[in-house]
Amino acid sequence: MPNSNRLTINLQAIQNNLAHMMAELPSQTRLMAMVKANGYGTDLTLLAQALSKMGIHCLGVAHVLEGIQLRERNITLPIFVIHTAANEVQEVIEHSLEVAVYDPSFCHLLNQEALRQKKQVKVHLDITTGMNRFGCPPEKALELAQTIHSLPSLDFEGVMTHFVAPEIPTFDSFSREQIEIFKKCIEELALGSILPPWIHASNTAAIRRFDLPFCNMVRVGIGLFQPENVLTLESRIASIHQCNKGENVGYLCGYRIKRDEERIAVISIGYHDGIDLRYSGKGYVLIHGKKAPMIGLICMDFMMVDVTDIPEAQIGDSVLIFGKELPIQTVASWATPNVRELMTALGPRIERHFIHMDEILESSSIQETICSL
Repeated sequence: MPNSNRLTINLQAIQNNLAHMMAELPSQTRLMAMVKANGYGTDLTLLAQALSKMGIHCLGVAHVLEGIQLRERNITLPIFVIHTAANEVQEVIEHSLEVAVYDPSFCHLLNQEALRQKKQVKVHLDITTGMNRFGCPPEKALELAQTIHSLPSLDFEGVMTHFVAPEIPTFDSFSREQIEIFKKCIEELALGSILPPWIHASNTAAIRRFDLPFCNMVRVGIGLFQPENVLTLESRIASIHQCNKGENVGYLCGYRIKRDEERIAVISIGYHDGIDLRYSGKGYVLIHGKKAPMIGLICMDFMMVDVTDIPEAQIGDSVLIFGKELPIQTVASWATPNVRELMTALGPRIERHFIHMDEILESSSIQETICSL
């Protein structure tokens, strides 16, 4: 039975976005694709499978469980994990995951488990330069790097930091302070002859706004999905009915009919599917290419729109929630400036449909796309 809600993911558009980004980076730059949060709301494993054919050097996830899911689907690319709990070190090593480290006791724990399994584990030294979420203080970075270097089962693979707000110009002075702090740490590691092969700080926004010549790896997340449109979310009209002036629509009488008669359509998507209550009454959808304003409070499973001015609208018609003709950035702005929030909130009832998967999996390299730009 067909699903009323479908998210279409255009893999060719992702490849084009990556090609544009790679064309602007030094040729030796290593690309880490962040596929955390279910591949930014798409599908973790299917997205990773496609990216493995696009010239990506490694994948990034937030949690160990995500990395294990990828390994269980035979993803062989290096996988970097942002956070690892102490009780997850056995699985990290069993599944050959790379991890961020920022605490000497955790490094010793990793080393002990790796010795027990007779394996090596690759680690990235995480230095906090202002985020203060994870990471060791800059003044302790050299000492921790020396600890990593001294432990026989740890391979010192990378050193990293994380920007606070590289996309916001009013934070530029703070971002530059972060860059200087990180650069100083890198210089100290180099002087101590314990600099790992990969140095990374930039996410998508930082790649586009700051020059970090001392780094040779970037972490791309939202940049997979822009500037070329990748995602299209569609639903369907479940019901249409006439309402008279003065009647109310929805929970808490959230909307009152203003005209003598209004034609109200019920759409088969709601806040369980990721269309947050904050969008209530603030935006519109497209039906037959025409705007249908959202009215009333968005429900758990449905939402209502005004189709009075779209007389051709019928039950079963396709409804564009966002896509090329209605950019996701526009839709997100009605409730939040963060498009990632909308993407990663998309619920499990929405069918995910990847297009151009066969072409991507059969292709040999993204270099052909870069050359065609």
